[in-house]
Amino acid sequence: MALPTSHDSGAFHWLFQRITGILIALILVIHMGAVHFGWSPVDLGSPFWKFFHVGFLIVLLYHILTGFWLMVEDYVHCKGLRVALFGVAWIVGISFLILGFVTLVPFGT
Repeated sequence: MALPTSHDSGAFHWLFQRITGILIALILVIHMGAVHFGWSPVDLGSPFWKFFHVGFLIVLLYHILTGFWLMVEDYVHCKGLRVALFGVAWIVGISFLILGFVTLVPFGT
């Protein structure tokens, strides 16, 4: 099984790493302002805010896991260790995705 590497598809991941970084900054400002600083009344159980926060979760996980994988690819030269770290990253990513959905979707119902 060939693992994806940055020299195969580096431009796509480089671009989306930058796009998700900008999205994270914008979404974080909206989240902090609306939810924590009360810029507007927020019903966290509404479908809009659930979609907003699930989207935030997905963008964050993509950004974090892609960055982790690119660091592993650059600094870990043992193929077996790279495969193990890739597997651990998938398990952690799926675990956090499930935890986020279980937390966000039933919130406010």
